[in-house]
Amino acid sequence: VYTFGQPRTGNIAFHAIYNSLLYDYTYRLVHQNDLVPRTPSWLFGYRHCGQEMFLPVGGGAWLNPALPRKIISDALGFYSAYRQHQDVLLRDHFLQAYRNAIATQAAPAIQSALA
Repeated sequence: VYTFGQPRTGNIAFHAIYNSLLYDYTYRLVHQNDLVPRTPSWLFGYRHCGQEMFLPVGGGAWLNPALPRKIISDALGFYSAYRQHQDVLLRDHFLQAYRNAIATQAAPAIQSALA
C-alpha cells in the first residue's frame, strides 16, 4: 500500500490492528511541507498507520525518520518558504508535487530504503 499525503486515519486501536497486519507493506509518502499529513491532530487521538517515507525539501528520502530530525527539517522548510513568500502548505499536497519530488530528488533514496 502506497499513499501520498495521507492524513491520520484512525484511533490508537485502529493503528495497532492495522500495523500488526500491514505495517511492513504500507508506505506513507509525506512531502515535507504538506499540511494534510499533520491532520487531524494526534492530540485528538488520531494516529498514522504504516511506515513513513519522508521527502525533505533538500532532496532524498528518509524511512521512518526520528521526530527531532523531522522537526528541524520542517522548521527549515517553513522558514525557506516564508522567505520566498510561498504558500507551500497546500501546494505540496498536490500529487504533482509528490511526482516532482520523487522524480527529481528522491528516487534513488527511496529505492535504496526499500531494498
